[in-house]
Amino acid sequence: MPAYVIATVKSVTDRRGLEEYWSHAAPSFAGSGATHLAAYTPFRLLEGKGPLEAAVLIEFPDMEAANRWYESAAYQAAKQYRAGAAEVEVIVLDGGTVTAENRKFHSEKGVRNSLIMQRRLTCLRLAGRPLSTQTRHRIGPPAKVDIT
Repeated sequence: MPAYVIATVKSVTDRRGLEEYWSHAAPSFAGSGATHLAAYTPFRLLEGKGPLEAAVLIEFPDMEAANRWYESAAYQAAKQYRAGAAEVEVIVLDGGTVTAENRKFHSEKGVRNSLIMQRRLTCLRLAGRPLSTQTRHRIGPPAKVDIT
């Protein structure tokens, strides 16, 4: 299954440093199986606070290939040129989808917020309070709750 590296550029403080990074990063992709799907193309921030100056989307054959590229000596050396030139967030994302009941959060805060929301919804359901159409769509059918 493919994997994707997503980089978001929050701010740029040294364009020349960033250009130096680009020239050193490009060769690090050789033999990685990477396909650049979008890089520094026009975009529109639909949600979130920003700032967002640019975004990059790269496809790899799988998570192992993406991680090998990121951890490679060539990329780690290239990454040093970006230090101090731009504030960037980089994630690797496994391709595919996960059913709603099997979705997991990356952080403990996400897990805690999800559990709190589940408890609130269960209380509303037990109290017989109607849920909005939007809420019903987001959360799916009622879970069976044993209150004995």
